[in-house]
Amino acid sequence: MFTWIAQFLRRAVLGGGLICAAIFSGGCADMVTYANKYHDQGMQLYGDRLYTEAAGAFQKSIRQDPRHYRSQFYLGACYEELGQHQQAFAQYKMALDVMASTPEGKRDQAFRELVLSRYAAAVARHDKAEVELAALVQRAQPSQRVEDWFLLAKVHRLRGDADLAIEAYRRAAQCDNNDFSVRKEFGLYLLDPLNQRREAEYYLRQAYRLNSQDEAVNAALARLAGAPASEGSAGGRAAGPGTVQVPRD
Repeated sequence: MFTWIAQFLRRAVLGGGLICAAIFSGGCADMVTYANKYHDQGMQLYGDRLYTEAAGAFQKSIRQDPRHYRSQFYLGACYEELGQHQQAFAQYKMALDVMASTPEGKRDQAFRELVLSRYAAAVARHDKAEVELAALVQRAQPSQRVEDWFLLAKVHRLRGDADLAIEAYRRAAQCDNNDFSVRKEFGLYLLDPLNQRREAEYYLRQAYRLNSQDEAVNAALARLAGAPASEGSAGGRAAGPGTVQVPRD
């Protein structure tokens, strides 16, 4: 059932531009206005931890505008808070799909990072039977999309599978030579907790080439420029799954 719903919403998202072009611009603007109104209501309820009511508001927002990727994401966050983990996984994926299909979503890199991190943390914490993890692996294997490998790398990292995380981060980096987020996160992970200083410096210098103003990257490179330390091993299990905080305003 969730697959059918997801397919319907994807068709709605992709067809949204054609629909708006075919009707009066005022009507389309009204849809966006109401979508934002319901989204704001949902955020207030979410902040008050009224997750069932918040989910209802986000659903109304999405019915008005299926391309409202923030409502798509926060609906998933509500599902996760309510313990409906499979629905949450599907909704997080929907949010990423919507972002990839809309100009505004493609530009919103900070929110993309939030969605990827929350999705990965949810899988690491709640996918006990590894059904969702298997689906992520199956989707990533034939893929050249950086997002698929980046998400998988995050899941393996949060599950403590360092070797698999490193492999996935490398694949993500190979998919896009200009993805700053992948290089930053991978470099920082290699440095701490893995202490793989040589490879950490390689990816952090690539990240610096893409964004020389990032404080975390600059601090890590300064640390690497200090006294040398022995290389650690990437094997074994690193830190366990963490919790991703979702903004409530």
